[in-house]
Amino acid sequence: MKKKKKIFEDHVKKIYATTEPEQLIQEFKDQASVAGVGNKVLIKGKGAIDNRMAAFLYEYLEGFNIPTHFLKTISPKEMLVKYTDNIPVKITVRNNAAGTLVKRFRIEDGKELKCPVMEFFLIDEQRKNPMMNQSHLLAFELVTADELKMIERMSSKINAVLKSFLLRRHIWLVDFNLVFGRFQEKIILSHAITPETCRFWDVANGEKTDKNRFRLDAENMEQAYQEIKNRLLK
Repeated sequence: MKKKKKIFEDHVKKIYATTEPEQLIQEFKDQASVAGVGNKVLIKGKGAIDNRMAAFLYEYLEGFNIPTHFLKTISPKEMLVKYTDNIPVKITVRNNAAGTLVKRFRIEDGKELKCPVMEFFLIDEQRKNPMMNQSHLLAFELVTADELKMIERMSSKINAVLKSFLLRRHIWLVDFNLVFGRFQEKIILSHAITPETCRFWDVANGEKTDKNRFRLDAENMEQAYQEIKNRLLK
């Protein structure tokens, strides 16, 4: 198996085709988006931390019978993954009020929600990733009814598994993003869970080690990444 041409890139990762048609190489970048500094900065060691953390969490979730696209780690910053037909929908699972939820509904920042909230967003930067509901997903034929049920069940299960795991490390999972894809007619998780896709808050003091801190605090970003790595992977 050899790496071929790059087929996708965003601010977190690059995706490469390989000589195996059902396998891709996912490479995490030492780069992050930060407000006010040209939107991109290099963070020493970030790609390796993202790769290690994503691999660990993929394997952890698969231990609970949650299928993912992860195959194996092949270098400090690269992993081999399955080639999935990604569903262009981002699922945000919220356990506490934060970010846009606070702005939209004017509720207390950090308020624990009575039950998790699941939101759907079309992945389309040109349209600013508009919010959708389940009827939109079905009407626009983005998923079938059975696929939608599976996505909702898997999202709820992932939330329960990760919340429990993180609480044992004194971290509260405020919210996080998921993307699913189709592989051999099955729905699987095809999105890396990293500090840039989650909000992690310290249980004891509410300190925020999450995606907003990484976007806004360029000077301390490397330290923040090392901190969350040490707490999750100890």
